Amino acid sequence: MAQKSFYDVLLVDQTATLDEIKLAFKRRALQVHPDKGGSKEEFHLVYQALETLGEAAARKKYDESLSNITGREQPKQKR
Repeated sequence: MAQKSFYDVLLVDQTATLDEIKLAFKRRALQVHPDKGGSKEEFHLVYQALETLGEAAARKKYDESLSNITGREQPKQKR
């Protein structure tokens, strides 16, 4: 199985705003939390996604590396 992007992990589009990413993190964290029947690894991945996509410089770098892998152009970010 191909590795999921952090956008896939949080179930958001690549053009999602920071507020949308934070909200998606809260939803996904509740779904995959080990105390709620999820796994520690899955929860860690969701947290990693927030750390990367929740900070502008890290997100830009991640998007650039993602576009290099997929060959797709980066979408324009919502503000």
